[in-house]
Amino acid sequence: MLQIASKMYFRPGVKLYETTHRDVYYTNALLPTRELALPAGRLLPSSTLYFWMNSMTVEASEALEAVLEDGSDSGHIATGGSELIDDLADVLSFGFNLTFTRSADLARLLIARPEQRRRGDSAAGLFRQTFDPAVSISPERVDQFREFFKDLLALERPYFEASLRAIRRIRRACERAGENATASFTDLVAALESLSHEAITPAPTWERLDGSKRRLFEDALKGAQPELAEAVKAAVLESEHAGATHSFVQFTLDHLDSAFYRQGARSATSPVRRQDAERLLKWAYRIRSQNVHRLAELKEKYWIMPDNPETVRPVVESEPEILTLEGMRRIATHVVMNYVSRSPKGVVAFDWRANLPGTAKLFIAPQYWIHNPDGLTKDTADRYLAGLVEQAIKLHAGRGSVTIMDDTIGKIEKTVAGMASDPSKAYMLGLYSLWDGITDDDHRRPGAAKLLEAQASSLAGYPFVRLVADLLSGRLGDWTPEQLVDCADARYLERIQKRHLRLPVAIDAAVQALAADASAEAGDFDAASKYAARAVEELPGNDLLLDYEQQITSGAVPKLDLSRLIHGDPEIPESQPESGEETVKDDESPGAETSDTFES
Repeated sequence: MLQIASKMYFRPGVKLYETTHRDVYYTNALLPTRELALPAGRLLPSSTLYFWMNSMTVEASEALEAVLEDGSDSGHIATGGSELIDDLADVLSFGFNLTFTRSADLARLLIARPEQRRRGDSAAGLFRQTFDPAVSISPERVDQFREFFKDLLALERPYFEASLRAIRRIRRACERAGENATASFTDLVAALESLSHEAITPAPTWERLDGSKRRLFEDALKGAQPELAEAVKAAVLESEHAGATHSFVQFTLDHLDSAFYRQGARSATSPVRRQDAERLLKWAYRIRSQNVHRLAELKEKYWIMPDNPETVRPVVESEPEILTLEGMRRIATHVVMNYVSRSPKGVVAFDWRANLPGTAKLFIAPQYWIHNPDGLTKDTADRYLAGLVEQAIKLHAGRGSVTIMDDTIGKIEKTVAGMASDPSKAYMLGLYSLWDGITDDDHRRPGAAKLLEAQASSLAGYPFVRLVADLLSGRLGDWTPEQLVDCADARYLERIQKRHLRLPVAIDAAVQALAADASAEAGDFDAASKYAARAVEELPGNDLLLDYEQQITSGAVPKLDLSRLIHGDPEIPESQPESGEETVKDDESPGAETSDTFES
């Protein structure tokens, strides 16, 4: 929300709604002036709660466009402000290495009293300055922070989002360190790993490959032809280059510039040395992997140390020097600062309205768009079919009616003849067939039977679509047991795919139950049990299906009440419109009004 509120994505000259959100931060920071102006607002001292902690009033400036792209007034005047205030707290905490939070309880838990500041069982004892009591901010530090903040807000949107995610993760890692030091260390590594994910890193050299791994290959290649040995080494290095560890280490090293070993290390205890950095980072990534994959925990000797050193050497000589939480925190902070400084700045295409907090994308009910032919395309045919299936189920259950969609059906009649046989054409034909089976005589198309007969071959290649239309139209008489079983098997495999026809869940359960019925009647109870189990797993916990499965497994030949399964128990409203008389709005279309209707 910080970047949106900064106005950088707004149209020039457009009228704005401007709002100032106010809240209270609880902090260990002491400001150098009575008021601290920031690119996104300002901080004002409020009161001193304790001599080690105080409160500040924060004012965050927010702007939103008051006029929509079509010239109408926007009804979105302001957000609630909490996301903006929290984003600002994240950046302040990260940039100053201090604590800013809206929670007084959290501040009291984190900020140490003077006698507690070096306790190793609290977050304050694990980091330098972050949770120390009453820390004064110098004017020079304020200027540095303002420059960083301006750079952050100026980033191209993908880089801004990546930076803010890393900043949040680093802040949360520090706050939870007293509770779980290993998880905190893992989060610090993960923050940098998230930035290195798509970074271009230099290829490794054979000499810098892990020693034990290098020796394994060198021993195996002894006596091999030089050309073969070089080819194997090149393949090993290419594999290493693609590895997550290499990307993380090289990205991090690239962002640890000379300032990290100079100005940044002035007040550090046992700071990271350049020649040790690569090995320390490999160790850090290994800790992250062991914690994520094996839930391995760091021993206390690795992180409870006086004076917050950045590196420590364990007592056991065979164990290597390692990073502490403070060392990993300073590395993470320095890398993110440089990432923000180096990343591209400027405005890129970005739908900022869709990213406002407190908004959600929802599907519009089919009665508001299914009648409008403008939204029916090859890409949306499956949604139209699903919308009519939903209405057909409600119609049979007595809970609704079917929207008049003569224009949509007319478009299908004009379109399908010239289409190649593919899923989109099958969805349109399935929609057409289902409409013909459930609509009243006033809206049934006179040439429906002729069109469906002419296009039968196109629909035959997609038996599930045809089965759904026939099932909801009461036309299952033409289906053989073998066809039902084949259709259930094909649909079962299709459902595993990411992209498949999405229909109400009871339909998939019913298709598997039809195959179970057919198998049980043929005496194949192993197959019947398989299909009954699939039906249950498509509609988990359904009492009707659970009872049906139990009967099948006991060797009975039950007949499932498909109508009850699909439609539920009928509910007759006090005032029920007749089929085909649903009220619709002629200017609403899934394509024109909202893209949400068609989101996967």
